[in-house]
Amino acid sequence: MKRWLLVLGVLALAVALGAFTLYSPAARKKEQLPNPKLFSFAGDDVAEFTIAGPDGSFTLKRTAEQPAPRWEQAAPEKAPVEAAEASFYADQLAGLTADRELEVDHPDLAQYGLTKPELTVTVKLRDGAQHVLYVGAEAPVAMARYVTTDAKNRVYLLSSFTADQLKKKPADFWPQPKTSTPSEAGKAAETGQK
Repeated sequence: MKRWLLVLGVLALAVALGAFTLYSPAARKKEQLPNPKLFSFAGDDVAEFTIAGPDGSFTLKRTAEQPAPRWEQAAPEKAPVEAAEASFYADQLAGLTADRELEVDHPDLAQYGLTKPELTVTVKLRDGAQHVLYVGAEAPVAMARYVTTDAKNRVYLLSSFTADQLKKKPADFWPQPKTSTPSEAGKAAETGQK
């Protein structure tokens, strides 16, 4: 009987200690930290960006702003691009927030796959400033990737979903061919048009 009381007492103590650790003010303060914002520019400030991955690199450049933003592929060769897609990507970079910052001083970037990153995005702003995002190895937990910025003094976790959205190829920005809707195709068939 005494053994059961001892086991029950130790179990109750463990539960109480776990609850205190989980709900202590220090734990709540850590939970309330906002997700770190990786960059401090607006999407409209982006003049060009270069995406470099294992398949090579390409650059998109803003060519005009009025009446609506216009973009073109500037490298490796000039090509038209869908302005809405390029503007969306610039906005996505500007609003990029990490899931969390790793608490590591002077991180060894090789440990996180950041000395030879899987993806590098270089952003040039209208004022001449430049920012770089490096996407490295996949984290063993949390469905995230390690990332750092041009400062390289901090390592962050970025969700794998967001990191995958940043991996683009030139064709992802090219204008899509116009296709007819089923109702337009039916009308054309009725009138004998192609």
